[in-house]
Amino acid sequence: LISECTAAFLRRYPHVTVSLCHDLYSNQPFPYDLYISSAPGGIACQSRVLLTEDILLAVPREHRLALRQNVSLQDLSGESFVLLPQNNSAHRIAVEHCRRSGFEPITVIRCDDPCQVRYYVSQGLGVTFSPAISWKNLWDTNRVALLPINAAGLSRTSLICWRSGEHLSPAASVFRDFAAAYFAALPAE
Repeated sequence: LISECTAAFLRRYPHVTVSLCHDLYSNQPFPYDLYISSAPGGIACQSRVLLTEDILLAVPREHRLALRQNVSLQDLSGESFVLLPQNNSAHRIAVEHCRRSGFEPITVIRCDDPCQVRYYVSQGLGVTFSPAISWKNLWDTNRVALLPINAAGLSRTSLICWRSGEHLSPAASVFRDFAAAYFAALPAE
């Protein structure tokens, strides 16, 4: 969704240059005007909510849970998981909920590429947690079933953030407002 939002912004403002970075977990100083995250991560910032979405379970179509209408976290104990890195917000939120339910997810593949996570699940190598809106149209639904999880608070909120007390460039201010409007106009799950 960030890529789609950025493309729409650049179609409207073609003379703006955008630099994107997908790895804010290094120890480098933060060099950008804005960042989008569910966890501001120690930077003093102001923020706006862009999106709150449920976390779903993605399972291969032949999986024992695939025909269920929904699952509980307890249903997932003992499952093989394909997971994003620990610093990913969807991963962190879902694993914390599993731990509160009394089990540690068994990770068979940890991969930093969301496309590959989706591929491995579609190949029957495990199950994963999936953001309901931002990954909505990215699954091969002939090979993967997406199931709601019965767990209060199993959701992720994404924010657009900027450093407190720093002046934003006109382009960054316009992008911040554009992104907020773009995400507000998204259809609900």
